[in-house]
Amino acid sequence: MVSKERLGDRRADMRFEIVGDLWARLVAAQSLTVKNLTTSGMLVESPSHVHVGSRQQLRLTIGDEVNQVGAIVRHISPVAGKPNYYLVGLAFVDLPSDARRQIETLCSTVPENAAVQGA
Repeated sequence: MVSKERLGDRRADMRFEIVGDLWARLVAAQSLTVKNLTTSGMLVESPSHVHVGSRQQLRLTIGDEVNQVGAIVRHISPVAGKPNYYLVGLAFVDLPSDARRQIETLCSTVPENAAVQGA
């Protein structure tokens, strides 16, 4: 049970009413399991539902190298047997040349049709 004292406005800072639209952006970082990867995009498993068409900023880590990569969500579907998890298809936009080289090198070291397990 909540006491009546806690129901009042306890904010100490001055607040301003916003008339009209004011947009904010929430950036949340979380590690995702990569299911497949090519130089054009990747499929990841995510606990977050994202909207098709939304632009995402990724930090792609391959080995010891990290690249900032932009991507657009192309499709999303629920993961069978895992409630509140989604398979998210991402298309890379403006893939840095270093990241492209790293992906090509990684893909060339894996035999065709082989499954790659994420860490």
